[in-house]
Amino acid sequence: MMIFRLQPQGFRNPDLRPLIAQCHRYRVTDTGLHTAVLITRTHERLLPAGLALLNDPRTNSHIRATARAYQTAIDNLAHQQGLAA
Repeated sequence: MMIFRLQPQGFRNPDLRPLIAQCHRYRVTDTGLHTAVLITRTHERLLPAGLALLNDPRTNSHIRATARAYQTAIDNLAHQQGLAA
C-alpha cells in the first residue's frame, strides 16, 4: 500500500502504525496447517528414533550412508545459496 502525504516534519513509527497495522495479520492456510502437522509429527516420532539409530554402533551401514548423503545434500544447497553450512 502506498500513501502519498507531505511530511515537512518527517514521520515517526507511531504515525505509520495505524496505516500498516492491518497488513501484518497472518492466516494459516490448509496447506500450511498440514505442513506444520507433518513437520511436528516427524519431529516427535521419527527424529528421536532416527537419531538413536545413528548413535547405536550396531546400526546398519545403509542408515549411516543415507544420513551422510542427506548431510552432503544440505551442505551443497547451503553453499549454492551462499549460506554457511
